[in-house]
Amino acid sequence: MDQTPHHHAIILAGGLGVRLWPLSRSDRPKQFLRFGTMKTLLQHTFERLAPLFPTERIWVVAKPSHRQEVLEELPGMDPRRLLLEPCPRGTAAAVTWACASVHALHPGATLGIFPSDHVIDNEEGFRAVLARGLEWAGGHPDICLFGILPDWPETDYGYIESTHPCQAPVAGPCTVRAFHEKPDRETAERYVTSGRHFWNSGIFAFSTTTFIETAQKTDPTLHDRLMGLIGACPSKVNELYAGLPDTSIDTAIMEKAPNLVVFPCAVGWHDMGLWETVFRTLPMDKAGNAVMGEAIPIECSRSLLYATGKTLIAAVGLSDMIVVANRDAVLVCPRDRRSEIRRAVEEIKKRGLDKSL
Repeated sequence: MDQTPHHHAIILAGGLGVRLWPLSRSDRPKQFLRFGTMKTLLQHTFERLAPLFPTERIWVVAKPSHRQEVLEELPGMDPRRLLLEPCPRGTAAAVTWACASVHALHPGATLGIFPSDHVIDNEEGFRAVLARGLEWAGGHPDICLFGILPDWPETDYGYIESTHPCQAPVAGPCTVRAFHEKPDRETAERYVTSGRHFWNSGIFAFSTTTFIETAQKTDPTLHDRLMGLIGACPSKVNELYAGLPDTSIDTAIMEKAPNLVVFPCAVGWHDMGLWETVFRTLPMDKAGNAVMGEAIPIECSRSLLYATGKTLIAAVGLSDMIVVANRDAVLVCPRDRRSEIRRAVEEIKKRGLDKSL
């Protein structure tokens, strides 16, 4: 597939993967994990994008403590394209800084924004729809979203609603009506059958000009800092970055933007930042259990048992449970309460047990 010089890929690799604790830790977050392959999620993301983007136009946003690991895992990347966050912030700050960095070199370039924790079965099909989205974003003042046709009523994903039923593949996008945060089970079931609701993949495409103009309309303060970041020296970047909102790009921009369109995708997409996704992607036994590592289910059903290293899990009589043993920590959680894992992590912090994070 031809590489288009004015297209840039931004890989977001600064997350900690709280929802995947205790496997994802601060010293080895989810993007550096391997799930049944020899390569990490970050490596898969980079290689998935390489056929569409020249290497010197693939950027990675990461934490300073992960600089060496990123460069070791991605020996083909241009070190000048590694953006190290001056301080912890959400995806709104990361995307804003990346946009400013690219715009300073190539004003009006088209950006693709990619989380680093996805698995995609049909990579060729994904690149095909991505190419259409990038082409659209380069020629229209729209922010292009890539919505996943839902396979089940997931309550831990956000949803994108289109104005009318829209199925993949499509030559052009559908207009976005609304964003919906994580729904309850009954609402999620309606979404799955509507034909108008898609999982929010967190993958976007837009020109830097469109992003700047949209930010001016939706968040003037963010826009002012964005303009200041364009061509700024390192000390100024540190100052401006610290003042950017510590929130998601969805909250800061996407949910307020009037110029959103969505390309439906059916490409075997998996967000590996959720234990439910890990459960559904692993082989299952006759009772519907997914087992990884040294784990023994006795009269268990529809449960995930995930053990690392030399730790042994022996589970008796469990149904619809998640049990994960990794290093010095064990998680035990009903599958339908997996969204509350964040509460456990917050409590661990509150008790000063950060060594387990």
